[in-house]
Amino acid sequence: MAFGLGLTGRPTPWHQPPMPTFHFHIRVGGHLFEDPDGSDLPELGAARAEALAAVREAVAEQIKTGKAVGG
Repeated sequence: MAFGLGLTGRPTPWHQPPMPTFHFHIRVGGHLFEDPDGSDLPELGAARAEALAAVREAVAEQIKTGKAVGG
């Protein structure tokens, strides 16, 4: 399982700078699950925290269901 991070920006009202949109893509074996919508987060640190939480959740789910972690 591999996790990727992409960055785009969504337009906001003229008086606010655009908030970055981070896309969290997941690769499992030979299949890529793309995140077309992304998540609006204030900065890279928040995106990293979000990605880490997602990885922890995915690994915990694999452990609960008895699947091989990372396989």
